[in-house]
Amino acid sequence: TEPINKYPVTDTFMDLISFFNNDCRSSLEGGKSATTNFHSDHAGGANFVFGDGSARLINESIDMVAYRALSTIRASDIANE
Repeated sequence: TEPINKYPVTDTFMDLISFFNNDCRSSLEGGKSATTNFHSDHAGGANFVFGDGSARLINESIDMVAYRALSTIRASDIANE
């Protein structure tokens, strides 16, 4: 996983055949899709909108395990303040 606000921003590739077959695994998990990092022009982090409608600035020094967990619906992770 690339850190928030990495420069330069990298390219995104989405394999549509895999997408329409419900195979949205990342290339790290054997899938064919590769996505860019999140990017923001906010100093020190990036704003994210969550499923509950709230928006928060996530610090760019966030632990990468927590950062990955927040970007998937696979687990029932809860973001603490």
